[in-house]
Amino acid sequence: VASRGLRWLLAVVIFSAVLLMLSLRTQIFSMPLGMPAELGSAIQVIQAIPEGAPVLVATDYQPARAAEMEVAAAPVFDQMLLLRHPRLTFISTSETGGILAERFIAGPLAGHGYENRVSYLNLGYLPGGVMGIRAFSQNPAYATPYDISLQSAWDTAPVQGVSTFSQFAAVILMTDNADSARAWVEQTASMRGSVPFVVISSAQASPMIQPYYSSGQVNGLVSGLYGGALFEQNNAGRPGTARKS
Repeated sequence: VASRGLRWLLAVVIFSAVLLMLSLRTQIFSMPLGMPAELGSAIQVIQAIPEGAPVLVATDYQPARAAEMEVAAAPVFDQMLLLRHPRLTFISTSETGGILAERFIAGPLAGHGYENRVSYLNLGYLPGGVMGIRAFSQNPAYATPYDISLQSAWDTAPVQGVSTFSQFAAVILMTDNADSARAWVEQTASMRGSVPFVVISSAQASPMIQPYYSSGQVNGLVSGLYGGALFEQNNAGRPGTARKS
């Protein structure tokens, strides 16, 4: 009886402590220390993007990973949009990727006031998998003539001056799948030229993507909540989502 009472007492104490921390929004764990080389490289790429330049963003992750991916990516995009005001073009080889891009713009990036077909363009779903990526890298306008709302895409402000893949100032891949990373890295390599390539990945996929950074095929890597927290520290604590997660 005493043992059972002790277990109930411990359960009540732990449950009360959790409720108290949640109600006070207290951060009891220290934030990450140190800067992995791949994250430092990603920061350099983001800060080197020319003012108002076109940037391609591939949102290749599943809805179940949206929370993790948005927390990892929000500090990256917040800094980029604050410093460089790029014109963003979203695309995805996942059927839900276009909707997730809209969610990302309307959620973590809402404060930046980006408008569809004015400061960003959503090309939606790119069919064909590996072959679709290759076709897009060879001729973007031919592979995706319309945006997610089935309107003509390549006469809009976000892609003004872009007729070839290498005219994007940077490529950012948001993915929870190493196979997706491999496809984008390998199928665009011949057309990308010197355009920097940054991957924002889930923590689960990151170890399998790391060799692409080590070999120089990827120019920067932000890995999961940990990478997002480190990037957020470099971004004056903005937007604060990593610390709250």
